[in-house]
Amino acid sequence: MTTKTIVSEIKTQPDYPETLRSIKIGDTRSFKMTGRLYQGMYSARCRLRKEGFDFLLETDVEKNLMHVTRIS
Repeated sequence: MTTKTIVSEIKTQPDYPETLRSIKIGDTRSFKMTGRLYQGMYSARCRLRKEGFDFLLETDVEKNLMHVTRIS
């Protein structure tokens, strides 16, 4: 008897604040815009501003990317 194996992916919650904190001042990182990335990054940026962090978030609709630059 042959049994089919179904392979599943582990679903994890992205940690947007920690992702933003990991960017060095002056560096820019690009992320593929999937799922809730847009809302998650903007929400994390607002929370981190209260801690003294600042980021420039730019979207490239044609390439479906979000470019994040850490300012402080």
